[in-house]
Amino acid sequence: MIMPDVRKCIAIAIAALCLGTVVRASESCCGVSDGVSVLSNETLSIQFVCDHSEVVTGQSMRVGFRVRHREGFHTYWKQPGIVGYPMQFSILQPELEEAPEVDWDFPERVSMNGHPAHGFKRDVVHSFELHVPENFKSDVFSVEVDVAWMACSKNCFPQRHKFRLELPVGAKGVKSEWFEQLQTREVAELVAWEVSAMRKGDWYEVLLKPQGEKKELGGVYLYSEDGQLTSSFVQQVQQLENGSVRIRAEASEHVELAASLPCLLYAERGLGGEQYVRINPSLEVKE
Repeated sequence: MIMPDVRKCIAIAIAALCLGTVVRASESCCGVSDGVSVLSNETLSIQFVCDHSEVVTGQSMRVGFRVRHREGFHTYWKQPGIVGYPMQFSILQPELEEAPEVDWDFPERVSMNGHPAHGFKRDVVHSFELHVPENFKSDVFSVEVDVAWMACSKNCFPQRHKFRLELPVGAKGVKSEWFEQLQTREVAELVAWEVSAMRKGDWYEVLLKPQGEKKELGGVYLYSEDGQLTSSFVQQVQQLENGSVRIRAEASEHVELAASLPCLLYAERGLGGEQYVRINPSLEVKE
């Protein structure tokens, strides 16, 4: 389970009090139907699903959470920015020595009472891989996950629920209707651009320099994968005469300087058919 920064959680609580935000638990309807664990309430609906309807010992499968937001509501990405609480996954069954890496859906910009953050308004799927042990003896493989999240609109609703699946164990394994949706997203690396990054004072500056002919990037935004960039101010994007693109973003107060700057680079156009690509330039620090 990935735990949020304690200082950030305190900041969230203070912000909620200052804004007069009403925070309460929502009444929910939940259950299991057709092998899918479901929760539904006034803020969203969540389906806990598996890419197989029958699993095999010694093999892996993927489980995931399909989140559908009610109109006006959003949840938060793994690095939400100055406000928000990312969805937390605590696996109760099976017992694991190490938590699996979550494959998060692509983020978008959201707003909590005018405070910019990184999250999701559209329908999304977050998933991870689990392994059925070779020596597993039961006819049923149980998966139980304790999930905590915060759904926000004008008000915020912290919520928590335990989702459970009972998956039959067989000799062949049967793919479910969720198989394609739960496969790991292959995020392309940025090509045909030279990327450099610099930290100066409270700001980061990322320079994208085209290799070869000039290219125009539109609707550019950086989502920091380790939280070094804050969401508090609009990022400054400048297209230079030589075709390069300069992006300036404010540094977060809660994350220490690292050797590089891992980000998802979003662009509405100009990435050769992709909207999200991954960059991780080394950081130069200037006083």
